[in-house]
Amino acid sequence: MNAIILPGNSISNQRWVMALRETLLPVFKTIHAVSYEHWLSGAPIVDIGKELGRLFLGDEEKIIVESPYAIIAKSAGVLIATRGIFQGRLMPEKCVFIGSAIPWGEEIGCPVWTWFDKFKPPAFFIQNTHDSVMGSKELRHFLIETKAVNWQLHELLGNDHDYSNIGGLAALIKQFVVAE
Repeated sequence: MNAIILPGNSISNQRWVMALRETLLPVFKTIHAVSYEHWLSGAPIVDIGKELGRLFLGDEEKIIVESPYAIIAKSAGVLIATRGIFQGRLMPEKCVFIGSAIPWGEEIGCPVWTWFDKFKPPAFFIQNTHDSVMGSKELRHFLIETKAVNWQLHELLGNDHDYSNIGGLAALIKQFVVAE
């Protein structure tokens, strides 16, 4: 299986995405770690539509990695993934969502509730108990309220939105992705 890693909004996620990619190389055939355009331009917020489009080659018919693939996304990356899945443009075998930023997505005008309405791929959510953007209890409530299906939630003890234990994340990701 191949993988796409979609990091969070902040440029500090540039190191995070490369470290996670490096750690997961033995698990996947190929890994495409995304580097957002707004990190170079200095714009404060990721352009979700533009970054979704950058996951495709040429006429946007062919995804940048071969199927089957998994999507591993953190924070704003979760918004890009769920929008793409909702639109039928992304069709991952599995998703791992780390530090889901649902309230932030709503703040910037994303119809996140709608995007989760058609969400079907097996999904593994990793969320800190007291994540500064959305705690694990709030995420569980959101998933139940949206009637999302086929998901698991792994709660980490923590109160930040960094998810800096790359080795721990990689172990959880590997366990979920290789499970049948």
